[in-house]
Amino acid sequence: MLFEKIKARESGIVLYGLVPPKKGTDTEKVNEIAARQVARLQDQPIDGLIIYDIQDEASRTDEERPFPFMETLDSVEYSRDFLADLKLPRVIYRSVGKYSEDALSRFLEDSHPADELSVFVGASSADQSVTMPMSEAYALKNA
Repeated sequence: MLFEKIKARESGIVLYGLVPPKKGTDTEKVNEIAARQVARLQDQPIDGLIIYDIQDEASRTDEERPFPFMETLDSVEYSRDFLADLKLPRVIYRSVGKYSEDALSRFLEDSHPADELSVFVGASSADQSVTMPMSEAYALKNA
């Protein structure tokens, strides 16, 4: 339904966004978190689910963070492995700068275009060190 609404340029699309649990979280705890999310969302009138892929944005400012950055589980793996019971189309964010060419290639090859959209996210600032610049990520996608 989400893709049809987008193609028809309909207004009123409702998406729900979430961030995967922190990397290093016990698998049993991740399963509990995912089960609560599925139970909370499965009967809601939403058109799709956004799974964010966050990155450290320390290079955006010289101010000290109020809390340390903590990586999260991979957005694709969390979506497919833990939220599979949630029958909604997905919008998967990918912070491309932290992935190698091989990793991003695998992501593109394994994508599920029937029920997943991808959003490439670039560096948080010009000073951020990246493995994959946006231009190369788009070239890889279009290859």
